[in-house]
Amino acid sequence: MQKKISCCGTICSSCDYYPADCQGCEVIEGHVFWLEYTGESICDIYDCCKNQKKYVHCGQCTELPCCRYERDDPTKTPEENKEDHSGQMRNIKEHMEIEKLVSDLYQKDSGKAYESLKVLLQKSREASRVYSFMDDFIQMMEHENSYLRNRGIQLIAANARWDEDNKIDEVIDKYLKHIMDEKPITARQCIQVIPELAQYKKELRADIVEGLKCAKPNRYRESMIPLVQKDIAEALHKIEGFNK
Repeated sequence: MQKKISCCGTICSSCDYYPADCQGCEVIEGHVFWLEYTGESICDIYDCCKNQKKYVHCGQCTELPCCRYERDDPTKTPEENKEDHSGQMRNIKEHMEIEKLVSDLYQKDSGKAYESLKVLLQKSREASRVYSFMDDFIQMMEHENSYLRNRGIQLIAANARWDEDNKIDEVIDKYLKHIMDEKPITARQCIQVIPELAQYKKELRADIVEGLKCAKPNRYRESMIPLVQKDIAEALHKIEGFNK
């Protein structure tokens, strides 16, 4: 399951009240259910971070951790509260590390950008933390720089397994256009990773298969045509295997 994390570092999706009683702070905008016990109208951490300081998360604040994190849950032991607070800091730190890796994808130093891409791809296949940057990858997929398009295409496919929000469904036509990207290297990259997308997005397989079958590799120079044709054949073979 995709992890939902609040700006304070709390993993909302790990809470017993999620999603029936609470859909997470990003959805309810800090109006959490436990406020009825405190007499407040909004979570003070959320209000400070999102409404007052306009931050994406508390990790962007120089005052972290502030006094707002000192409040304890009266239903938990001191040890449990201490672990909760430590966990929030760990989660924010990890989010900031991923944020930095995503930023480094735009580095002019292609070697550094590639190293960041490798780490992000690995993290994407291990857990859902990188998925929170899916909008960035979608935007990257349409970048005028083909190297950035390559990175966006790969990261979208690698995060397909976490796409409960169906963000890929909304942009699948744009994604499939890259099967015949103006740059043959980008086209090959798209074709090579598209089975991973098809594996986790069953409802999109028919569109993906059609996109592959309608591809016209003849648009590329002669030396590239057989390579693209081979990529397409291998991708179709892998996707066919998912249907068995």
